[in-house]
Amino acid sequence: MNNKFNFAKFVLDCFICCGLTIISYFIFFLPIIYFIRFIYLIGINMDILNGFGDYALLFTLCHIAFFTIWFLLEKRNIIKYKIHKLSFWIVFAFANSFWWYLAYWLANRGFYK
Repeated sequence: MNNKFNFAKFVLDCFICCGLTIISYFIFFLPIIYFIRFIYLIGINMDILNGFGDYALLFTLCHIAFFTIWFLLEKRNIIKYKIHKLSFWIVFAFANSFWWYLAYWLANRGFYK
């Protein structure tokens, strides 16, 4: 079994994960936002970081759901392309860190300093 690390495939997988992360926002975030609006209509208050944490949480759940589906399809050999797990975790960590930092920044300082 060939266990050599291919840096070119790793970088390509990072770009693919970034693209899939962006796609997951459109696939999962837009339908979920309607559900969240319904929750607010019935009176349940879920205020995290002055409302900005809700979006960061939704963005986090978007790629968790999307990549869970991706890896399940990959494991069942429906999708033949195998993504490096390391490239997924690096993109996942950067994307989540960015969204949570942005939510914290907007909730505390915003655009006014």
